[in-house]
Amino acid sequence: MKEKKSKQGWFAIVRMYTISIVIGACLGVAANVMPDSVKEFFGGLWHNEIYGTGTGFWWIDTILCIIAFVLAYYLQIILHEGGHLFAGLMSGYGFVSFRIGSFVFMFEGRKIKVKRFAIAGTGGQCLMSPPDGFDVKTVPYIRYNIGGVLANCLASAVCFWILWMFQPPFPLNFFLAVMCFLGMLFSLMNGIPMKISGIANDTYNILMLRKDMIARRAFMLQLKANALLSQGTRLREMPEEWFVLPPDADFNNYLHVSIKMLEAGRLQDLGEQDEARRCLEELEPYLPRMIRIYRYEILCELAFYKIISDESREQIDEILTPQLKKYATQYSRFMLSKKRLLYAYALFVEKDNAKARQLYEEALQMKDSLPLKAEAESEIEMMERLTK
Repeated sequence: MKEKKSKQGWFAIVRMYTISIVIGACLGVAANVMPDSVKEFFGGLWHNEIYGTGTGFWWIDTILCIIAFVLAYYLQIILHEGGHLFAGLMSGYGFVSFRIGSFVFMFEGRKIKVKRFAIAGTGGQCLMSPPDGFDVKTVPYIRYNIGGVLANCLASAVCFWILWMFQPPFPLNFFLAVMCFLGMLFSLMNGIPMKISGIANDTYNILMLRKDMIARRAFMLQLKANALLSQGTRLREMPEEWFVLPPDADFNNYLHVSIKMLEAGRLQDLGEQDEARRCLEELEPYLPRMIRIYRYEILCELAFYKIISDESREQIDEILTPQLKKYATQYSRFMLSKKRLLYAYALFVEKDNAKARQLYEEALQMKDSLPLKAEAESEIEMMERLTK
């Protein structure tokens, strides 16, 4: 296992360096063949001959550049997720939520509500619900996944055109140049199939969905379950057949794993803790090659089951490593499942009732700020069962 993990790590490093070298080579070739007029144009973004002297104060210009960069960064994220939204709506999907950073915008009735959530390795996310009664073989999935890349490409092209045609002054010229650069960067990061911080990007998803019907069904059911959870439907109330995988399911595929994790969540919501634990333990042999966020999520749940099963502290700490505990602590701000894990650890391992009570109070305060209200309700219920 260690040898396979090492080879996989080296492959990821080589792939990233190869992509960087190819991009650098392309930029170098472009710079060499670029007409003098174009070189002069881009040079003018930084020199006084074309656009003047800015404010005349270096520190003000520096602050303006930082502000322009931050605005461009978040605007490209909004455009990327907006591309997914537009393409999804055009494909018959329904709107569920729109996240920028840790701020989630969603409808409750006719009102827009702002919730809080975050996922490691992502700056935003547009979640939608697949068309009702979808057929796995014909359901559209390419446009929804590729919409963000196309939006970033279009934004870069428009900004380049404005720069070229109108040659605006500083700091607008700097803002547009950064928009061009970030748009191209986002397009490459999402347009070249890869995993970033353990998260599969848009085109990686497309490749998985194109060649694997089980993965395609899993992707659609993930979206459907998320939509229902946000509306207040518990996992235990969803059809059991949604969470049944065929015998040829491959747990080296993260989309197949997602359904197994939902199955475990449903069993947990039904109060069948032993079955939920066995469900997750089936995934243990595949953990070394699993995308990081899934690996951490599964390990956190397995650590929780060890804690409530009254296993020794050594056995618990063997799985709940400092790294995993750091992950749980970091995301306990947005995930009640992590708050539940820390609560159980304080209650049964540390024997610190005051700390456990504080974590429970924090969970109650978080409940209404989270986008998946059914999941929040389930988590609070599980925490309360631990003290009965």
